[in-house]
Amino acid sequence: MTAAASDSDGTVTQVSFYRGTTLLGTDTSSPYSFPWTDVGTGTYTITAVATDTGGASTTSNAATVTVTALAVAPTITTQPVNLTVTAGQTANLTVAASGSSTLSYQWSSAPSGSTTFTAISGATSASYTTAATSTAMSGTQYRCVATNSAGSATSNTATLTVAANSGGLDPIIPLAGLISDGAGSYAGNPNTTAGKAYDGLTATFYDCANPEGYTGIDVGAGKGATVTAIRYWARPGFAARMVGGVFEGSNSASSGFVTLGTVASASDNAWTTLTVTGAPLFRYLRYRGPSGSFCNVAEIEFRGTVTTTAATAPTFTTQPIGQSVRAPATATFTVAAGGSPAPTYQWSSAPSGSTTFTAISGATSASYTTAATSTAMSGTQYRCVATNSAGSATSNTTTLTVAAVVVLDPTIAMAGLISDGAGSYAGNPNTTAGKAYDGLTATFYDCANPEGYTGIDVGTGQEATVTAIRYWARPGFAARMVGGVFEGSNSASSGFVTL
Repeated sequence: MTAAASDSDGTVTQVSFYRGTTLLGTDTSSPYSFPWTDVGTGTYTITAVATDTGGASTTSNAATVTVTALAVAPTITTQPVNLTVTAGQTANLTVAASGSSTLSYQWSSAPSGSTTFTAISGATSASYTTAATSTAMSGTQYRCVATNSAGSATSNTATLTVAANSGGLDPIIPLAGLISDGAGSYAGNPNTTAGKAYDGLTATFYDCANPEGYTGIDVGAGKGATVTAIRYWARPGFAARMVGGVFEGSNSASSGFVTLGTVASASDNAWTTLTVTGAPLFRYLRYRGPSGSFCNVAEIEFRGTVTTTAATAPTFTTQPIGQSVRAPATATFTVAAGGSPAPTYQWSSAPSGSTTFTAISGATSASYTTAATSTAMSGTQYRCVATNSAGSATSNTTTLTVAAVVVLDPTIAMAGLISDGAGSYAGNPNTTAGKAYDGLTATFYDCANPEGYTGIDVGTGQEATVTAIRYWARPGFAARMVGGVFEGSNSASSGFVTL
């Protein structure tokens, strides 16, 4: 920092430099200057104060100084590595770079033996994944340039090796995504997740938290795979856990799976191959381990061909049916619909007699269960709309019938017992006539008389008007009550009429 100062009636003795109110330094000889070092980034207000021999001083106009960081060119901190894959798999290359400001990336490739690299369209992030590989790509070289305002840095060159398919099998079916039972890995281990079964490494493996778990792939929306072979490699040390497991396919991620092959034997030091014939197109392919196996598998290769499938609009294969319940029970309606891709669902309802249906919030699965019902809901109509990218379909309309709650009159109190007098079978004191009225459904009357009866006396001077009768059969002998009759009389031994 420099300043010029003079004095008309004396001599300037010093010039002091300030940042705001903070003194930075003082110079006592002209030209007046001060070296301000180690300044942090930011904006500062600087002034100079000149003082003469008489002690008088004058402050300069303020100057604004802005300090910015020095841009640092990129440096590659993680280099891409050579990769080996089997034809049909993809290859993923990754770099990491440091440097000031935002870094941009551009991957490029060159044929085997060439030094001429060509930028790969769209490959502008720190990672680049190839398309499904072929043996013709073996030897291709890849590198990445990281760039910012201060310059650029070029990574080392990585070479891709593509091995031919084993045994003349069709290519590995590339995955667009993963499917699994959702339980995650055993004890949450990040190194044994479902995707480890498809990483190309036989030393890694899936170890599911669910003893009945599964892992699989999604070949992508609008696509279907015809599986012609499956190769698999068991978890090291646990080959026996695969025996009895099944490979399956479906066009729904969660249901409708059919068996492609069953594991009869497995190895943890070599590939085992299952040949599949006549398999239809499936979007979802999975391996489901046998019970108690925790889906232990090191590597899976679904092999075959992938076809782009035309989307088909939904059609209902199962229509909802009417439900009759007694309040406050719930009612469940269910539909099923086909179509590709798999449709989504939306249930709606309309009041009795109305044609205006309103979507039910949250009712977006193939089944819908009402809240607790009331008689006011009787006559409500329900229907479901199934939708996918090719269109939609509306189910038949079905109706809910809700009967009123039955309210029974109180139990008639007894003043005494009546019976045929034969007593209990074999004189058993635990199966006497009174057991029919003790309030316990586990106890019962077992009469010594094959034609016996049991009843109550409501008391001298009293009569009962019966409005309902509830009964519970002897455990294991319900059929013995069929055809029996409930009766009433004003005599304990005669004149009984059927109730």
